[in-house]
Amino acid sequence: MRIFTAHCLLGHHIAGLTALQAAFATQANYFWLHDYSSLCPGFNLLRNDVAFCGAPEESSDACLVCVYGERRSGHVAQLRAMFECVPFTVVAPSQTALDIWRHATGLPHISALVHPHCVLEPVSVRTRQVPAEAFGNRRNPVRIAFTGYPVNHKGWPIFVDLVRRTGHLGCYQFFHFVSPDAGVPALAPVQRVDVKASADNRDAMAVALTAQEIDIVLMLAPWPETFSYVAYEALAAHADIITLPDSGNVAAVVLAQGRGIVAEEAAIIDLFESLRLVEYVRLRSTRGIPGGRLIHTGTTATIVDAMPEVAA
Repeated sequence: MRIFTAHCLLGHHIAGLTALQAAFATQANYFWLHDYSSLCPGFNLLRNDVAFCGAPEESSDACLVCVYGERRSGHVAQLRAMFECVPFTVVAPSQTALDIWRHATGLPHISALVHPHCVLEPVSVRTRQVPAEAFGNRRNPVRIAFTGYPVNHKGWPIFVDLVRRTGHLGCYQFFHFVSPDAGVPALAPVQRVDVKASADNRDAMAVALTAQEIDIVLMLAPWPETFSYVAYEALAAHADIITLPDSGNVAAVVLAQGRGIVAEEAAIIDLFESLRLVEYVRLRSTRGIPGGRLIHTGTTATIVDAMPEVAA
């Protein structure tokens, strides 16, 4: 059985790939929504790399003032030609991503489905019985983590602002979990933790978060993430998540699991400065925060295996 799978076409010759699919006469064709590059060359839908645009009409004023606006119509036209030739099944790693894509596109496709990259199996609960007067100080600080590269589309500027506003208070301890080869600017008083995931150590981030007993993972992406492994790794490591309303599947997971706070940037800053976050974490820790293990569910191969009428 021949299968044609596309994950992201930025940087590829789309007409050439279309011809390749035709030459191989594939029986099944899958287009993955790992990002929104099928809607715009600005793959995370950030207008001028700053704010979520909502994927408006290509002729809208919002597109005209964006650095990606001039390229968008030609990019989408090439994709439309491909989708008209290739009978794609569109696969999204989350319902949130699929809903955004469907709302913003008219690309033809034969079907669409949601196939998450992993699921969380609850296995344990972590508790900390700390009296209110002994919590949120230098001996028992709230342990806050930022994970990944220090870039705008992951919310690094907000994290830096929070550290500068509250790092001197003594009630928070900040960590940055990042790849050892990442060039990261020094940011006092943030403690760097090197994490290297690999095929043989896929759960390295969850293990590292657990080892440092992280209470809160800040996931401050200003655009709708299509899935986010880190969100599931944080939950597996007994950490709650603080995120923005426009963070896509991150916000959806937090709300569905009841595992954190979804708020605008100003409200998050106030949560830290007012020390209400200290009491939130203390109460959550006293009641017990669940953790678990990640079950990786695979990608295209597992979809084909689950559809015998396609595999036949």
